[in-house]
Amino acid sequence: MFSVRKLAFAAMALGIATASANAQVVVSSKIDTEGGVLGNIIQLVLNANNIKTT
Repeated sequence: MFSVRKLAFAAMALGIATASANAQVVVSSKIDTEGGVLGNIIQLVLNANNIKTT
């Protein structure tokens, strides 16, 4: 019974991880010059690594 619980937990964790891997990334920043530049840099790096952002 114990190994069945482990297998069920592992399957659930894998499902959650797979769903999270397809999640959309939203980049936001504060309304100031440094925050805007940092937000743009983060978005450029993510997009360069084939991670879609909005």
